[in-house]
Amino acid sequence: VARLHFVRAAQSCGLSLEDIDTVLAFADGEVAACAEVQSVIESRLLHVKRQVRELREVKRTLERLRESCGESGEDGRCPAIEEFKGQPSPKTPNN
Repeated sequence: VARLHFVRAAQSCGLSLEDIDTVLAFADGEVAACAEVQSVIESRLLHVKRQVRELREVKRTLERLRESCGESGEDGRCPAIEEFKGQPSPKTPNN
């Protein structure tokens, strides 16, 4: 039960199963290897920061596309659809 709690707690912090396996190996040792565990956590933290940056960019793009939908041209084409097709509409900003 304690091990399951450990795994769930580590997963809730975003550690992968591979990371958890590594940390468990240290936890099972006689001496807690804090420097190694810190390294695992730091690596995961860098990964999460990168994901957050990417999600912010996705958010900005989606917001821009949502706004462009209200700017369809005389031809009635949706600028967002045209951008997805790889043919940005001239009326779509930031292209």
